[in-house]
Amino acid sequence: MLKKTVEKDVGHRSLLVRSVFKGAFAARNLALKQGRSAPVSSLLFRPVKEMLGGRLKLCFSGGGPISAEVQSFIRTAFCSNLVQGYGLTETCAVGSTQAYDSNVDSIVGAPNSADEVRLTSCLGELGEFMVWDRDGHPYLPTDTSHLGSKCRGRGEVWIRGPTVVPGYYMDEQKTNRDFDENGWFHTGDIGIWTHHGCLQIVDRLKNLVKLKGGEYVAIESMEATYAQSVFVNGGNGGIMCYADGDMDRPIALVQVRSTADG
Repeated sequence: MLKKTVEKDVGHRSLLVRSVFKGAFAARNLALKQGRSAPVSSLLFRPVKEMLGGRLKLCFSGGGPISAEVQSFIRTAFCSNLVQGYGLTETCAVGSTQAYDSNVDSIVGAPNSADEVRLTSCLGELGEFMVWDRDGHPYLPTDTSHLGSKCRGRGEVWIRGPTVVPGYYMDEQKTNRDFDENGWFHTGDIGIWTHHGCLQIVDRLKNLVKLKGGEYVAIESMEATYAQSVFVNGGNGGIMCYADGDMDRPIALVQVRSTADG
């Protein structure tokens, strides 16, 4: 919403203001990615920064994945770094945290020092692969590339350690499904190790829906991807994807952006 609000406001300004904003944004964004501070261009974003009080130093996101585009935009336009963390209720919230001065998008940082984190192949009960990337390849801990970029392994994220709960209260069936005999908690999230040793969440194993033809689809991943479309009005409803075992393909209900929305 922050990104959309700024873009909508700038879109209603004059051609000169829009041009200056785009030029300053490109210059500051490039500088930050190169590790420079860009103090001159930051002065032009003072009105944007004051939308959040003007004294914001650091933003932290951990409720769900955010796109690289949104993370880069917030970091650039609001003159405050935005980093991500990753964890679940079962891991007492924190599993990994991006360094406060990191300028890399779409990662959730290195694992915390208390726990172990590993990536494993995404296999079903019969040893079959449950999910593939969009290039049609299964996720394997031995993988050295992810969609054309180098990595140090891919697979479902498993976590164990003193911050991980031993199981679910009075729910032995669910405990046996999500925890193994070695103490590993199977998160259902699919991640990769970047070449810097950081974790990046790229997909979801749990909450998969099997279509009539046998194909598995990840509803949450679809919604997160399609919500970034310029045709989706996220402020007035966004998008909802749906599928079940009687359908050949998933469907989506979309709140379409009109010309009045900018």
